Amino acid sequence: MTLQRQSLRELVNEEFGTPVEASDDPEITEVGTTALEVLRLNPNRLGFTTFNLSSAKMYLMFSPRVSSTNGFVLGPNGGFATFFYKNDAMLPGRSWWIIADAGSSALKTVEYQTT
Repeated sequence: MTLQRQSLRELVNEEFGTPVEASDDPEITEVGTTALEVLRLNPNRLGFTTFNLSSAKMYLMFSPRVSSTNGFVLGPNGGFATFFYKNDAMLPGRSWWIIADAGSSALKTVEYQTT
């Protein structure tokens, strides 16, 4: 029996039965002390990961009322949150908001969506 090698793209597309793309969000690279919509509503989004690249804490929530007492904490210097439909049902496709303890705080978001 000969095993065929598949690329990562082929494996992922086979698992989902449709092409899947991972894309960076180049528009939003900084967040401050005012809530900012980091991901818009997208029913084709399977999941996403947001990384905190700053020295300040960040808070992520599926509501514009995100705050230090109402959000998932992304710790400084590499803290991150990942949401994926297999674990989080419909949450990844919702609109997501973020806020930081300090202005001009760097972040990186990667989303995974069907094409």
